[in-house]
Amino acid sequence: MVDLTQQLGPVCYKLEGFPGQRLRVIPNSVVASAKAHAITDWLTVTDIGYFPTATAHRCHRDTGVAQTIIIVCTQGQGYCQLPSTRVSVSAGQVLAISPGTPHEYGASMETPWSIWWAHVKGLGVRALYEVAGFAEKPVVDVRNVLSIASLIDEALTDLERDDSQRSLIAASGTMTHALALIGSERRLDTSTSVEDSVLAVVDYLRAHAAAHVSRSELAALVGLSESYLATLFHKATGMSILQYQTRQRMTLARELLDTTNLPIRAVAQTAGYADQLYFSRQFRRVHGMSPETYRAHTKG
Repeated sequence: MVDLTQQLGPVCYKLEGFPGQRLRVIPNSVVASAKAHAITDWLTVTDIGYFPTATAHRCHRDTGVAQTIIIVCTQGQGYCQLPSTRVSVSAGQVLAISPGTPHEYGASMETPWSIWWAHVKGLGVRALYEVAGFAEKPVVDVRNVLSIASLIDEALTDLERDDSQRSLIAASGTMTHALALIGSERRLDTSTSVEDSVLAVVDYLRAHAAAHVSRSELAALVGLSESYLATLFHKATGMSILQYQTRQRMTLARELLDTTNLPIRAVAQTAGYADQLYFSRQFRRVHGMSPETYRAHTKG
């Protein structure tokens, strides 16, 4: 048993393992050979595991590691000390540590965390790291942490089978999905009520695609200022409210063109456009073709 009061070295410490834990470390030679395949060169899982109720879990590395570390907390609490900041990590949050960053992390003594974790490397990791929001801060809140944990579970199961190229490719795809999902599921604001307000606007626009709703009306609907709503909305969707409305109307228009024989004028009106010519210009701008050409184009 390790004395946790001693000076920690560049390794992870725990008592005698955690009941129910799972752990897979891929040999360095296998990791090196993964660069020969385009998919695993994009992202390779080098280490992966699950530590339930990880009492006395501590990990200290003076020079960091060569991979990006992803830790998904599903229960309890923990912490991470980085060169410039110390952050807490709670259930529903994901921690990421970039390669070469000195760090120490561990479980809370009172409520030790349960974590799914992975070390990943490859050409695509930095882009996924940024999409997930870790370039802004090391810990992000996510709406559905169990979906992300489930993906890491799937990748771990693949690698528990063996470290063949087939298993490495499967784990690569699953972890790519997990990191992308963190980006789409992350909360934009620590205030749940604010986050829910933005989601309410998104749901409203989807349900009323053809309606003419102003930004001021939407702001009043959720009790936020127009400018604050516009900022949060753009951060959540990557587009303005007007652009999002247009996308929703175009989605409705495509469905009508694909599934009905309505005249183009009727499609335009149903999608919220009184002027058929303006609708056609908007449709061409979004799709690169006219509504008539789109309808004639073979689908599927």
